[in-house]
Amino acid sequence: MSRLRAEVWGLFAQLFGLDVEAYSSLATVEDDESFVTKEGGLMSLIQLRGHLRVVGDQELNTLTQQLETLLGSVLGAGSYHSIDIVFSSDPAATGDEITRLLQPSARTGARLQLNLDDLFAERIRHLPHFACHEAHYLVVWTYPAGLPRSTRRQARQERRRLMDRLKAPPLTRDNQDPYAGNAYLTDPHRSLVRTLISELTAFGFELAVLPIAAACRHMRAEADAEWTPEEWLALLPGGPVSAPREQPDGQIDAADCWLPAIGSQLVPRGLEILDYRTVRVGDRLYQPFFVDLPQLTEVQRFERLLDRVRHERIPWRLMIRLTGGAETWLLSRHRWAGLLNLLAIKTS
Repeated sequence: MSRLRAEVWGLFAQLFGLDVEAYSSLATVEDDESFVTKEGGLMSLIQLRGHLRVVGDQELNTLTQQLETLLGSVLGAGSYHSIDIVFSSDPAATGDEITRLLQPSARTGARLQLNLDDLFAERIRHLPHFACHEAHYLVVWTYPAGLPRSTRRQARQERRRLMDRLKAPPLTRDNQDPYAGNAYLTDPHRSLVRTLISELTAFGFELAVLPIAAACRHMRAEADAEWTPEEWLALLPGGPVSAPREQPDGQIDAADCWLPAIGSQLVPRGLEILDYRTVRVGDRLYQPFFVDLPQLTEVQRFERLLDRVRHERIPWRLMIRLTGGAETWLLSRHRWAGLLNLLAIKTS
């Protein structure tokens, strides 16, 4: 009965967003740089540290054309891949970031027996008025929907055979799913990540794929920075966990067999929906804000959209999703519009 209650609660929690796992897409890990999603796809997190050249108007136009060509080629294969562009700005973390960047200089001064504490303290005190801690990530997704139907069917059959062969207790929503992987997506996903790294590096960007341990730490820090120490490590396959204990009947206890779900590790203090536009995560309140785009006659720099927020020193985060399959979406929209028009005509 307790298991039935847990399954019913899990169903309602997933449908109505009552817990953290309902908002997490990650099931487990595939390799050192890739996560497995709950639908069987793959995800990698790329940290973009900046551009190595001075970008003027001409350079901006050139970069825009290069990025359009690159993204058009990698996302043109329908619903196979998508890329999330994530910007994050947190003025409250600027002081800690400046302190971290000045640590090598402070150690050098100490080795040379130079007392530069006042100089470093002055920079830590004044630089936050002119700078801000910002982060930029590229989240690369590969979906099983891009595979042929026969390949997807074969992957499901292989998963069922693997589950039947292993003597393990049933999974719950609170566990990572080691069966969620799809071996047929590994090579296309790795190829896409390598292409992005190679091409963007040639364009002058400095970026790198984050290992899964570092990626989990970055994602948790974005959600609840106050609850994410520097030495924190997620419990993942291949990590330092105790070996499972096998019972006399050959079964393995669930507590020793399955790792905790990734979503609950990334948002350890959970979330609370306060009203229709406010969510509390840890000690922070999250609300959406709207940016009205002016009538632009030419390409403008991105920071112009958020000038007002930057001047108010408000932390913010923005995600832009780029994906293919626009033709299918437009076709379905046209069909729905036709059906709604027929209903409107009949009711009038």
